Amino acid sequence: MRYSFWFLCVCALGVMPVAGCGENGGTGGSAGSGGTGGTGGSPAVCGDGTVEGTEACDDMGESATCDDDCTLAECGDGVLNVTAGEECDDGNTMAGDGCGATCLLPPAALFNGTYFYQALAGNFPVPAGYSWWGDLMADGVSEITGGTLSWNDGAGGVLSDSAPEIAYTVDAARRMTWPGGGAFNAQGGIASDGSVATMSSIGATGWPGLAILVRRGGTFDLTSLEDTYHLNGFCIDDSTDVALWGTVTFDGFGGATEELSGNANGLVVGPTPSMAQTYTVTADGTVTLTVGALNTPNQGGILMGGDLVVLSGPTDGEAPCLLVLIRHSDSASESVLSGNYHIGAFLAEANAPPPPPPPHFSSFTGTGSSDGLSTVTTNTGGRINIDGAVGPFPAAMTNDSYTVAADGTLSVTIAGTTLVGAVSPSGDYAALAGGTTLGSFPQFWFFVR
Repeated sequence: MRYSFWFLCVCALGVMPVAGCGENGGTGGSAGSGGTGGTGGSPAVCGDGTVEGTEACDDMGESATCDDDCTLAECGDGVLNVTAGEECDDGNTMAGDGCGATCLLPPAALFNGTYFYQALAGNFPVPAGYSWWGDLMADGVSEITGGTLSWNDGAGGVLSDSAPEIAYTVDAARRMTWPGGGAFNAQGGIASDGSVATMSSIGATGWPGLAILVRRGGTFDLTSLEDTYHLNGFCIDDSTDVALWGTVTFDGFGGATEELSGNANGLVVGPTPSMAQTYTVTADGTVTLTVGALNTPNQGGILMGGDLVVLSGPTDGEAPCLLVLIRHSDSASESVLSGNYHIGAFLAEANAPPPPPPPHFSSFTGTGSSDGLSTVTTNTGGRINIDGAVGPFPAAMTNDSYTVAADGTLSVTIAGTTLVGAVSPSGDYAALAGGTTLGSFPQFWFFVR
């Protein structure tokens, strides 16, 4: 905040006094007395509600027409005025320098900072998969500048390397594209606050895949996960593709219990008996959790506030997985899931063994919306990757019924297949897995508002 308090007053001998400036008493004339000295003026105080001195305005703080330094609110004056609708003000009205000509941030600015990166891809020539975990750093302008990634090659190997530099764009609808080639040729969408994104592979010959990014931020410990979470995910184990759903309860001391169900190549199993697991949380939000009967360790990160955890691995080379945990709600209802969402999904088109011939894996990215009552639209627009063949997703919208239980459990019937998962307490993201009926395809969906 800048204040215009002080004014220079010059009072010199033989010069008429400036109004408001103190002056010395005059010399007494013959038979007269000395003149009385002038009274000192009070300085203007920005923020007192009175326009005075050089102030252009004074609204006792920031307003839609007045900056908090008592100058008129104008885009390009170098003073950020949120009340006037400015998202940035870099002192000019040039476009392309990180702050738009109308003092609004470009959409690309949403994607900034360091993100936990978790991903899963299906290798379509053979029924195997890859998973990735680590971090990516985005500059908020046009480029992912690097990071560190590890990956599970689906054959027992675990490797690590620096993340490549990847260009990106974000349009006005918050649809993000990475034209990076290979595993990083992807498209998806980002949340309105830039905290979470979902991306799917759109490479012309790239493997179908799904990635979820969660911005790093905050300080955490074991107690940050002391609650019950809904778990949804997908694992690729040689010729078996498994979609998972269930719950994990964390005790706040490094122990957890899980109860899971799954669709394995169209066979529905579970829920399993309660299994004891372990977890760790570092101060920067990095989380490890053992999952399944083999207690396989998966690694990822937690979103600030603790309502969302995304994991991938396992880090010991077992079957590649992508897992999402959403904190349970206390009094959710259908109205929590409302508004427009970016959607990413991963499917394995395999029924009870033996699996059919290709196509085997597919992924897609698109948009959807929910009326907050009973109907969600999905499969609208976007791109689909079927065993490396990429094209536009059919534009026809499907209206699907859904329910939300008080604990946040979300159930959606899509194209006759029921998927189950959860919506976050805020409604900003949701996850689904299934199908829950015999013979349905294993699949995993993630929504970002």
